[in-house]
Amino acid sequence: MPNIGVEYQVHQEGSGWSEWFKNGAMAGVIGQSLRVEAIRFRLLNKDGLDIYIHGNPHLENIGWGGFVAENEICGTVGESRKMEGLQLQVVGKDADKVSVQYRTHSQDVGTMAFTRDGGLAGTEGGGKRIEGIQILITEKDVDLSQYEVPAFRHFDPIPVPEIIPVTSGRLGLKHFNEDTEFLCEDGCGFDVIDQIKLMADAAREIYGHPLFISSGGRCADWNAAVGGIPGSNHTRGVAIDVYAPGRMTRAEVDVLAAVMQAVGFHTISYHDELFVHGDLDEGYSWDMN
Repeated sequence: MPNIGVEYQVHQEGSGWSEWFKNGAMAGVIGQSLRVEAIRFRLLNKDGLDIYIHGNPHLENIGWGGFVAENEICGTVGESRKMEGLQLQVVGKDADKVSVQYRTHSQDVGTMAFTRDGGLAGTEGGGKRIEGIQILITEKDVDLSQYEVPAFRHFDPIPVPEIIPVTSGRLGLKHFNEDTEFLCEDGCGFDVIDQIKLMADAAREIYGHPLFISSGGRCADWNAAVGGIPGSNHTRGVAIDVYAPGRMTRAEVDVLAAVMQAVGFHTISYHDELFVHGDLDEGYSWDMN
């Protein structure tokens, strides 16, 4: 797939149009009960392909408003009307080459599952405002919807994969060696917690391609030796750095980050270095580049 991207901005209660966000970043203010009223979007780096995004908003007291094209206002501005649902699709002669994947952070629900290519995101009939939106462009065969609640209508929080109490060394991971692949690299034996290992295994199952743990647990000495942030979550055993050998591009970093978020990780996307940091600390942001 060419290095196709997408950027988008939301019009939100109290602040107007946001900055432009790209490739899976959350657009919108979360946790302040502010409604998204409209969104604009456009594809980047089409590389000569005949593709465009069209969007259809579900609006308070209106319902589904009808599809609008790239760069047009999808929603309303100046009417204090909340957007409750969203439907996106790729159109054009080359629409069969890529998928548009998207999800919402909705009132009383939280961040919902990814849907794609005309699927319904958000809610309908419950009067629930959208507070944030994420959009990604991926290859057609990438599925980000596994292990999550449905993307539309259901008012259940996204479950993290069940963490079953286990004895160390008996996790039964499908894709990683639980005894070696997450250890501190200086040989001291410092390891990450079992929950991180189970979540990493679940992410690998969704992603469908081999993943390599480039950094797992770190003792304080090794963290200092590699220039890690003092007090890094690696030193607490609750963080890993991950990449997919032979697959990483800037766009693929966002795909992998979205998969890791789907199983409960908080992530930082390192687009220049081509890896994803995942941890259990909500203080981390989606994108540092």
